[in-house]
Amino acid sequence: MKDKLKTLENTLKNHDWFYYYSDDFSIYENGQRSFDKINELIKLLENNDLGKEANDLYEKYEPEALKY
Repeated sequence: MKDKLKTLENTLKNHDWFYYYSDDFSIYENGQRSFDKINELIKLLENNDLGKEANDLYEKYEPEALKY
Protein backbone atom coordinates (compact mmCIF):
# COMPACT_ATOMS: atom_id res chain seq x y z
CA MET A 1 0.00 0.00 0.00
CA LYS A 2 2.96 2.34 0.45
CA ASP A 3 3.31 2.40 -3.34
CA LYS A 4 -0.31 3.61 -3.53
CA LEU A 5 0.55 6.47 -1.16
CA LYS A 6 3.42 7.41 -3.48
CA THR A 7 1.09 7.23 -6.49
CA LEU A 8 -1.39 9.44 -4.68
CA GLU A 9 1.29 11.97 -3.84
CA ASN A 10 2.53 12.10 -7.45
CA THR A 11 -1.02 12.49 -8.73
CA LEU A 12 -1.73 15.29 -6.25
CA LYS A 13 1.51 17.08 -7.21
CA ASN A 14 0.63 16.99 -10.90
CA HIS A 15 -3.11 17.61 -10.60
CA ASP A 16 -4.51 20.77 -12.21
CA TRP A 17 -6.52 21.98 -9.23
CA PHE A 18 -8.32 24.63 -11.27
CA TYR A 19 -9.24 22.48 -14.28
CA TYR A 20 -12.95 23.20 -13.90
CA TYR A 21 -12.37 26.85 -14.81
CA SER A 22 -10.99 25.93 -18.24
CA ASP A 23 -12.84 26.78 -21.42
CA ASP A 24 -11.02 23.90 -23.11
CA PHE A 25 -13.09 20.75 -22.67
CA SER A 26 -10.06 18.45 -23.06
CA ILE A 27 -8.37 20.17 -20.10
CA TYR A 28 -11.58 19.78 -18.11
CA GLU A 29 -11.78 16.07 -19.00
CA ASN A 30 -8.15 15.45 -18.05
CA GLY A 31 -8.65 17.29 -14.77
CA GLN A 32 -11.78 15.32 -13.97
CA ARG A 33 -10.03 12.01 -14.71
CA SER A 34 -7.17 13.03 -12.44
CA PHE A 35 -9.60 14.04 -9.68
CA ASP A 36 -11.46 10.73 -10.04
CA LYS A 37 -8.15 8.87 -9.72
CA ILE A 38 -7.31 10.84 -6.57
CA ASN A 39 -10.66 9.93 -5.02
CA GLU A 40 -10.26 6.25 -5.94
CA LEU A 41 -6.79 6.13 -4.40
CA ILE A 42 -7.99 7.83 -1.21
CA LYS A 43 -10.88 5.37 -0.85
CA LEU A 44 -8.54 2.42 -1.43
CA LEU A 45 -6.10 3.73 1.16
CA GLU A 46 -8.89 4.44 3.65
CA ASN A 47 -10.08 0.85 3.27
CA ASN A 48 -6.54 -0.30 4.10
CA ASP A 49 -6.12 1.76 7.27
CA LEU A 50 -4.09 4.51 5.57
CA GLY A 51 -6.87 7.09 5.48
CA LYS A 52 -5.09 9.57 7.74
CA GLU A 53 -1.96 9.49 5.60
CA ALA A 54 -4.00 9.85 2.40
CA ASN A 55 -6.00 12.77 3.75
CA ASP A 56 -2.86 14.45 5.09
CA LEU A 57 -1.35 14.28 1.61
CA TYR A 58 -4.52 15.70 0.09
CA GLU A 59 -4.49 18.62 2.51
CA LYS A 60 -0.80 19.21 1.85
CA TYR A 61 -1.30 19.67 -1.90
CA GLU A 62 -4.75 21.25 -2.00
CA PRO A 63 -4.28 24.95 -2.79
CA GLU A 64 -5.23 27.38 -0.03
CA ALA A 65 -7.68 29.08 -2.39
CA LEU A 66 -9.78 25.88 -2.48
CA LYS A 67 -9.82 25.18 1.24
CA TYR A 68 -12.85 26.16 3.25
